[in-house]
Amino acid sequence: MPCFAYTTLLVLFGTSYAFNLASLVLPKWLTLTTADATYSYGLFQVCQSDTHACRPFPRSSQADCTEDLCPLWQAAGAGMILASVAGALTIVAMVGTMCSNRRKRERGWKLVSGMLVLHAVPSAVAVLIMAHLSAKVLHFATPDVAFFLSIAGWCLSLLLALALTYFSGSSHHHYEALD
Repeated sequence: MPCFAYTTLLVLFGTSYAFNLASLVLPKWLTLTTADATYSYGLFQVCQSDTHACRPFPRSSQADCTEDLCPLWQAAGAGMILASVAGALTIVAMVGTMCSNRRKRERGWKLVSGMLVLHAVPSAVAVLIMAHLSAKVLHFATPDVAFFLSIAGWCLSLLLALALTYFSGSSHHHYEALD
């Protein structure tokens, strides 16, 4: 692959990774509007819109843990943290592959493709968990910005993995045997 393709891949994955990190820290995964106030739920805190006060979420001491909410919410948070760690390792693998010699570079893209999938899967699982919680536990909660950033991030990572697998699998140097 030419240098432009390497750079484009790194920039696109950097965008995907930024989406992942933003969705990890933003307290806007789900929004729940009640008669009293609007609550924005993040992976680690809940914020009330009228007072702008935030508190850690979920907490059993606050009676937040109902209907498997706590273990599933914590699993979603752990999935996003795992995706962030895998994303950092993917960037290291990309830079290492880009800076290596040609033969190692050709083999290295298979590893990078697998790392892209490893980045996407935990994030996708977190989104599925949050969608389940939104529908079954926090009735009438609607997805918010961080939810959609996470979806965009893991979809972009999967598309990059597919494109990388396709382009790295096809050899650009075909030699014909001399007769």
